[in-house]
Amino acid sequence: MTTEADEVATLDQALAQTGRVIASVGDDGWSLATPCAGWDVAEVVRHLVASIRMMRVSAEGGTPQRGQSDPVEGDLVAAYREAAAGLLDAWSSPGALESTRDFGGHPVPAAFALGVHRIEVVIHGWDVAAARGRTGELDPVLAEIALASSRAMLRPEFRGTAAEGKHFGPEVPVPEDAPAYDRLAGWLGRSPGASQRL
Repeated sequence: MTTEADEVATLDQALAQTGRVIASVGDDGWSLATPCAGWDVAEVVRHLVASIRMMRVSAEGGTPQRGQSDPVEGDLVAAYREAAAGLLDAWSSPGALESTRDFGGHPVPAAFALGVHRIEVVIHGWDVAAARGRTGELDPVLAEIALASSRAMLRPEFRGTAAEGKHFGPEVPVPEDAPAYDRLAGWLGRSPGASQRL
């Protein structure tokens, strides 16, 4: 049985893993293309930092206002570390996984919201690692956890194009025996082949 401590611990592991990936991006790595269509590494990291800041508002019981977060500028590694620490602190506070949290304007169980946050962190960490051809360094257990959560959460109406305002494209078929991150990427509408670009 999964406990609240397990949920927070795996979020901590995901945040740390993605932090290591981001910290390893050299000066010439920020402009590399990622599996997120039209976004380079720097854009993915800026998006992730802004998302984590909104996640923290939700984790603390507030209502995030999309599009109203402060711009992410300057040292992206430091910005990520600060945002990640804030999110982990919020979910680590006593009673954080009790009651409900805001998710897209709707109340959901707190554990559900944390699961969504963990998926976001894991897949964007993979995006950056894939851009650099370093996905083999990622912990497959985190991918399995994110995949199981996302299969339970991601409904067909959430899929579509960016022009339609959708965050997930159609599922990309991936063999059942493929590596965990390939299966996660495919399920979330990314091409796992992107991880083999280098």
